[in-house]
Amino acid sequence: MNPGEILMFGLGGLGVLLVAGVLFVVLRRRKRWALALSGLLVISYIGFFAYQPYLKAEAHAEKYNEVLAYLAVHYPEREFVVAPQQYEEGVVVGQFDVSDERTPEMGVTLQVGENGKVQQVSNWTSGEFPAQQDVWQELEFHYGENYTLDRERIEIAKQGEWVEGELTVFALAIDQQPAIAVYEYSPAGYGLLDLELAEEGSVVFVEAEGMVFVYVDEGFEGETADIMLENGERMSVDASQKGELVVE
Repeated sequence: MNPGEILMFGLGGLGVLLVAGVLFVVLRRRKRWALALSGLLVISYIGFFAYQPYLKAEAHAEKYNEVLAYLAVHYPEREFVVAPQQYEEGVVVGQFDVSDERTPEMGVTLQVGENGKVQQVSNWTSGEFPAQQDVWQELEFHYGENYTLDRERIEIAKQGEWVEGELTVFALAIDQQPAIAVYEYSPAGYGLLDLELAEEGSVVFVEAEGMVFVYVDEGFEGETADIMLENGERMSVDASQKGELVVE
């Protein structure tokens, strides 16, 4: 039982004792009747709570089928992993973690109500600590709008990387747009320091830790890409370095 159920069981038991006490007062001249009715009341109460796991398992199985039907109707071309299929201790009846088979490391939690209505109550990631070279992948979950099953999938591809100590920089293509993501990474944790995007076919750059990181999109048509730094100086990158993360 969870803490809420334990509290309910205790309060219900107190109520049963009060009712039993009233029975003995009302039927004080018929103690056998009072004893029999009180015993029946206590046995029924204990039996009800003993039967609860079975009732929950039946209800959860029914709601599992309902959430599968919901997914099949609303997302017929996608395949999902839905868990837990069976009720067990600690599981909320009618609540399921759902993830697309293509991205099992992130998903949503769906709740099936008493009327069969399905709604999202939260989203989640697997919580696994990524390797330093893979930390950019968390952008697929956090970038843009909050993750839902209805959100269009974001296509992110790594084009280059630069790692020195805790500073980690990636050249990315986010939905075909050139981007640079700067992270601080250590065994204790990681965080996104900066994310810059540019139009498709252009150049994007970031200044960090006294260095300049430049990424020229593959679709760039000029011979050199010129950028203006924070100090007002102009910097040029040869187009032959397109598709690479340039560090100056």
